[in-house]
Parts: sequence; structure tokens; C-alpha cells
Amino acid sequence: MSLIISLIARPTSKVLGSSSSSLSLKRCVGSLRDIKDFKSNLKKHQEISKDKRELVKTILNCAINKREVRNYLSKYPLLKENNIYDDDNSKNFIENGFNNSVLVNSKYNNIIDELLIRYSNMSKNEVNNSNNNNNINNNNDTDIGSKFEKDNEIKLSNTLRIAIIKIRDMKNISNDLLGSIGDTIFKMVQLGVSPIIVLDIDGELDAARRGRVAGSSSLAPFEISQATGETDERIKYETKTIQDEFSIITTEIKTTVKKIKYSPVKFTNNIIEQSNRLIQIMENKNSEIDLNLRSIRGLFENEGNEVTFTVPELLIIPLLQGIIPIVYPISIDKDKSKQVFLDSRDVITSLIKGLEKFNKDTEDKATKQTDSKNNANDELLSIEKIIFIDEVGGIKSKERFNKSHIYINLKQECEDLKTELSDPLFIKDKTTRELNLKNLSDMDEILGILPNGTGIITTPKISSFKLNDKNPIIYNILTDRPTISSSLPINLKKYTKSNINTTIVKSGFPLEILKPKEDNSHGFDIYEYEKLGLINLGKLKKLIDSSFQRDLNLNHYLNRINGNISAIIILGDYDGCAIVTNEKTIDKLTGEVTYVPYLDKFAVMKKLQGLPGIADIIFKSLLLNFPEEIIWRSRSNNPINKWYFERSLGNFNIPNSQWRVFYSGYKDKSLKDLENYLNICKSIEPSFDIKA
Repeated sequence: MSLIISLIARPTSKVLGSSSSSLSLKRCVGSLRDIKDFKSNLKKHQEISKDKRELVKTILNCAINKREVRNYLSKYPLLKENNIYDDDNSKNFIENGFNNSVLVNSKYNNIIDELLIRYSNMSKNEVNNSNNNNNINNNNDTDIGSKFEKDNEIKLSNTLRIAIIKIRDMKNISNDLLGSIGDTIFKMVQLGVSPIIVLDIDGELDAARRGRVAGSSSLAPFEISQATGETDERIKYETKTIQDEFSIITTEIKTTVKKIKYSPVKFTNNIIEQSNRLIQIMENKNSEIDLNLRSIRGLFENEGNEVTFTVPELLIIPLLQGIIPIVYPISIDKDKSKQVFLDSRDVITSLIKGLEKFNKDTEDKATKQTDSKNNANDELLSIEKIIFIDEVGGIKSKERFNKSHIYINLKQECEDLKTELSDPLFIKDKTTRELNLKNLSDMDEILGILPNGTGIITTPKISSFKLNDKNPIIYNILTDRPTISSSLPINLKKYTKSNINTTIVKSGFPLEILKPKEDNSHGFDIYEYEKLGLINLGKLKKLIDSSFQRDLNLNHYLNRINGNISAIIILGDYDGCAIVTNEKTIDKLTGEVTYVPYLDKFAVMKKLQGLPGIADIIFKSLLLNFPEEIIWRSRSNNPINKWYFERSLGNFNIPNSQWRVFYSGYKDKSLKDLENYLNICKSIEPSFDIKA
């Protein structure tokens, strides 16, 4: 160490002045470039310490409770040798900074070696065909090998936690804004995420389709494919000669004099320009931010309408090395040996299927070679997030006065939302309406094959927010929640004053709502519904017992509520429920009978409590089904009361009791109403821990 320091301390001219000095330097350090690296490493201890503080602040500022901190840390652990929370690693970084092996993710060495050997053993014909079929030259790209040698690789998690990012209409996003999105991606990497960026040429493909519909007689010379199985929407271009590849075919639209030009060169150049611009801006914006990006092409083949992910090595190796892949939306038609341009949805679905297959094959092989128990929880990769960055932002909502939905439970809401978004009276701008529908449909299809994933739809501006602005992408990585709960009343100032234009999308849970068959009925017979197979009372009791950690006397409980049940909301396979009864009050002076909806039981299976979205889905459904009025009670010392305070429009204590009354709904509450609420909540008999 002292020898190296003395060499660095000498004037540069003296060190470089003789061949012997240069040789000594090379032997000690390795290369002249390492001197620069070593000098910079002297400052990296401070940078690492700063990163440690910033990451801890980010986690603590975003996490709602200790459980969320634990959930995040268990899902996104850093490798031991790269763990910035380990002070020993910081010391090793300083002492051995000139030796890049300290930063190598040794866990993946065997996998990388095997992939490289497998890829290098491809026949020359396969390689040549691949190169010929992907004739997109990018002079700014470097070889994979040289990228692998780059210092300061992105720190990888024990399991690669992948986020697939699509940025729409990137050409209209300013360099500054794109750079700020790069800052968010860097923060994602710091938090243990491995991003994949998918280039989006959907707008160009749509323009080509519109040109075709408008009456083009010849749209040669290449093939553009949406590859969705809808052959009538596929636009086919026949390639006959090499010269055709570089010719521009002009299509005249009948209704106007305007001409639209399409060519393979235009599409491929657009893809290259998008990729190069991303690399240039995100790698060079800030010297303190070390992002490595690489264009990846040649990943896909299609046979008929089926797109397959054929060369996973091209994507997996950069991911394992901490490089952010930029995926080209290009496939090769195996039958015709022609280039096909893909819709971003097809790129993402093909990536998911291919990566999950690769993951399974890798796990199966590892299980055969080693003790399966040791590898049970050690996946190679997991696809966690699908992120759409789109100027139109989140999916628009009627109930939120044309602001975006906060959270969408696809299994419950998707079809209704598609109908709502198709209404031209709701969203008058056709482009906005179509983009909202497309984003929702794409997320529905993608999360259909990735049921445990999370979709995020937001704007370029919002995706570039710093921490203090609660960037929804960073917040969701840490908590798996939206920045604002979807079950909050929409007229709360907390919501109305926000400029949120972000929607979190989940495949979610099916939701079933049981109501009386007749609208004017005050309640249904639960035993009749059980005979019809509409409800399982055994599962219902098990759910309530689990949620409250107490024993419900089911007979006692049903004797009290049966015939007065206004609604039972069941989430999933009895993962959660809400039971609403119609409670009767009688005016002492007039004898007038009034029925008030009372939330009698609100339960979530113990193992699911605290998981994002579960309680919100049920409570949001409650507010939608009882918008005028609903009441409930809770013990004054219940820890969940803070959650209830936020979702109610008012509350008060019952004198000389342990209960607090909560109420919500748009109905104006009179003093008489509040008195009725008080009397109802005082009179409810408990049914827990009562011996039969």
C-alpha cells in the first residue's frame, strides 16, 4: 500500500518518464487507469456513508410501520460483499479499491460462466443468422464483454428483483426531465431493484395502422406486427430485395393531400435514437450517479402470431452484471426470415414468460445439483414491478372527478372500468381515452401472467419527483402501496389538494357482494343463502376468529343479525370480509322507524393483515355500496382507530363506555341522526368468547 501511495504522490512526468517506472507501476497497480480509480476510491468512503444515510432516510420516510421496513429488507437484501450497511465492506472498499474483484458478485459467477460458454458454443450459422436478421447498427454500443469489465457495478440483490419500465413518447420528453427519470432509476438500483427498459414505438405502429386503414395500396417493404393473435389488425410488409430495405414507401391518405412515409429505416433509426439518447443522458447526467445501460437486440422470434424469448443469455448476463438492458421491440419471423416490429405489450409479456421459464430451469438444475432445502428460498430472479411512464398518467376515474384511480383491483374492477373509459362523454379527448384504455388493457394482460406483480402508471414529471415529493415509484418499491390510500373519502383535503396522477394496478382478488334479493328488503336470511351455496359459514367463522384472535359464538351471532343483513362483502377465498346490518331505531315521540347501515364486522385473515390493498379494497367497496350513510364502532384503545379516523367523516365517544362511534356518507347529519348512532352502537351485544 505504501509503495502505491508513493508512486501516486510523485509528479506525473516522473512516473511516466521511464519505461522502468511505468513497468513498476503496472506491476503494482495493473494499469494507469487504475491510478484514477484508486484516487477516486479515496473519496468513495464518504459517498458510501452518504448513500447509507440516504437509503435509511428513504426507507424510514416512506415506510408506514415496522412491518413494512421488515418486508422491504427481507425482499430486497443486498449481497454480503456489496452490503453498504456493513462497515467492514466500506473499509475493504477503501483498502482494496484498486482491486475490482471486491465488487464482483461472486454468487453469480458460475451462472455467468455457464451462460457465456453456452452462448459461445452457438454454431456460426446461428450467430451469422442472428446478426443478419438484426441489421441495426449502433456505433455507440460496446461489446458485452467490455461492459462487464466496467468498475462499480450495480449492487445486486440475492434475488434479482426486476422492474420492467416502459416510457411512452420519449421524443417529447425533455433531456432534463429524462435525466431526472434517470435519477429515479438510480434510486431504484440503490434500493435493490434491477431495471429493464423497454423501448416503445406503439405510437409509430398505430400511425402505420391508421395509414393502412386510410387507403394505402402498398405498405412495403417490411413487416410490422402487433403479435396479439388478431390477424386482421396486423399490418404486413413484404420484403423482396435488399434495396427495398432502404426505400421509403409513400402512402397517400384519400381524405387529405398529406402524405405519410413509412420505412424500416425510419422505425429502426427511431429505436436506435431512443436507445442512444437514454444511454447518453442517464450515463452522463451526473458524475456521482453511476448507471450502466446497454442496448439489447436479437431477443425475440415469432412463428405466426406467437412471440418467443429465444436468447435469454443476452438479457440475463447484463442483469447479473448490474447493467440496465434497453430492449429493442424487434422480432425475427422464423418462417419468412424477416424483421418484425412489436407492440410494447408483446415485448413485456414475452420477457416475463421467457424470464420465468429461465428462472424455473435454473432452479430445477440447482435443485438437482445441491440440497433442495438450501435453495428453496434462493430464486435467481423475480419480476416485481411493471412501470408505464406516460404523459396521460394514471387511469381516469369518474368517482374522483376525472382525476386518476389510486388503486385498481383488476379482478374486481377491470371490465367495469373498460366500459367507463369507452364513454366519450366521460373523456372527451379521443387520444386520452384510447391511451387510458390501452394502458388498462395492457396491464390486465401483463398482470394476468404475473399475478403477484405490481403495475404503476404515472407521468414523466411525477416519476422524477424527489423523495420529499413522495415519488410513487420509490414509495411503492418500499411499501408496495400507493402514496395515498384508495379507501379515503374522495372529498378529503388530503386527496383534493394533491396533484396525484398515478395509478397502482394489481391483479388482486375477486370480490363478491351478497345483498337481499329485493331492493326494499331490510335484510336476507343467511341460512337460505348457505343452502343455495352462496356463502360458507364455516369459512366465515374461521376468517372472523383469525382476524380478531377470539372465538366467535356463531349461533349467538347469527341469531342477532339474521334477517337484518344488508350486505356481506367477501374478498377472495374468505381472505377478508365486511358484514353490514340494517339496525332499527324508533322515534319515541312519533314512532317513526329508521334503518341505519351498521358495519358489524370488518375482518382480514391474520396472515394478510397489513398487506397493501387488502383492507382498502373492502372498505372502498363499503363506501361505494353505502355512499349515503354507514356507521361502525371500535374500542377506544384499538390501534386501528387511526386508520378509521382517516376514513370517517366524524366520530365521538360513547359516554361511560369503551366504545367510539364512527360515521361516513354524504347525508347531512342532524342531531337526531347522531343520537340514533349513539343508541345503535350502545345496544349491540358482543358475540365473542360466549360459551355455547
